Amino acid sequence: MKENLSAKSYQNNAGAEGYVKFIDSPDGETFKKVLGSAISRRLEHKPHLDILDAGCGPGWLAYQLDADGHRVIGCDASPQLIAVANSRYPKTKFETADLTMPLPYRNGQFDAAILSLSALDLHDQAAAFQNLRRVLKPDGLLLMTIVNPYYGFPVGVWKRGWWRFLTGQTPKLRLRPYNNFLQNPDRNFTWNNSLISYFYTLPEQVNAALAAGFSLNFLQDVVSGEDEKNYSLRHRLYRFPIFLLLEFKAG
Repeated sequence: MKENLSAKSYQNNAGAEGYVKFIDSPDGETFKKVLGSAISRRLEHKPHLDILDAGCGPGWLAYQLDADGHRVIGCDASPQLIAVANSRYPKTKFETADLTMPLPYRNGQFDAAILSLSALDLHDQAAAFQNLRRVLKPDGLLLMTIVNPYYGFPVGVWKRGWWRFLTGQTPKLRLRPYNNFLQNPDRNFTWNNSLISYFYTLPEQVNAALAAGFSLNFLQDVVSGEDEKNYSLRHRLYRFPIFLLLEFKAG
């Protein structure tokens, strides 16, 4: 089993603070709006669900789902991020829990579990999917938003050469060799200066969920409907499907 470097990076004070700083930035606001809207649309005809926001970070999505009328528990492996969530959203329940370890919840406790941009932080996806399957009711939903491994970082990087810089053009997406990341035995990469995540292909993630007893219901690109001339996350999401949403049903 790979060492849980990702959890350690979020449990580092500098890593947790850097992630919260991103969430509070203009790009973080776009991130929350686009992903939050995509998830809410999948649940809008299913009122008053018991939901586990798995890998909740600083708690913004759990709070949004709570406001939508659901009963939500948010959990994360980072005590630092749980402390931020508790301070910002004291009426929503948050707990420290590692998704790759046995979860402190009953069998079949939840109608739905959300993995919003958390799957790439799991050093053992197979164990996490098994743990989530156990705490979901029969026919319960697992909603995942993930970085699109074909366009998102670390394969996709936005670069601006000297000509684009001189002419005031925005950076352009460049794709690095996909297979280079598959050949990295540790599969980890660093982003936001100090945070560590793992590179998984789309088939690997889908197959891990299927092996845990889920079936795939729905798959969509998550994009921004609003463009922006300035280089920003909204600018990037308008042009390329950097995020994907997958919906699984527990068997």
